[in-house]
Formats: sequence, structure tokens, C-alpha cells
Amino acid sequence: MRAIPFLYQGFRVGLRNPSLRPWIFLGILAYLLSPIDVIPSLLPIVGEMDDLIVLGLLLTELVQMALGDPFPPQSQSRSATRTEPASNPTLDIQATSLDRDR
Repeated sequence: MRAIPFLYQGFRVGLRNPSLRPWIFLGILAYLLSPIDVIPSLLPIVGEMDDLIVLGLLLTELVQMALGDPFPPQSQSRSATRTEPASNPTLDIQATSLDRDR
């Protein structure tokens, strides 16, 4: 199952690359029109799920590209060369007991 995040990340990066975008659209269109599916379409409802998932992923990514992606895909090389630790702000709070016996 490690391949699924890898494929999804490649899909996201590929859609944002103008030279690869037409090929990805063509591949998705061919997959949706092809009788060969991951889950056979002979099964009444389950057979259409893989087509709907691929179509949903495509539409989600297109909307995120159009509206501006709040979570852009991270490059592996960028995170590997990072030497400084990320600063995570902390919040100190005073805890009080809700027990009335104390």
C-alpha cells in the first residue's frame, strides 16, 4: 500500500507541470473510456467506484489548482536538504481542577 501515496503525489505534481498536464488528461480520459478497469464494471455499483474515484481525484485537483492550493505538494529533494529544524510554537496554559472536593 506504499505505492498509493507515491502515485497520488506523482499525479498531483504531474498536473501542475504544464508539459505533462495534457498527457495526464489523456491518460485519465482513456482510463475512463476503456473497458479495462481495476474493478470490473460488470459488478453493478462497485464496478463504477474506481471510475468515480479517478474522476473525483481529477476534479479535486483541478479545483485546487484554480482556487489556489492551500496544501501544495512537497518535493522530496526540498525536504531532504532542509537542515534547520522546524519551529513549532508552543502554548503554555494553567490547568485547574474541576473537582469541587479539592
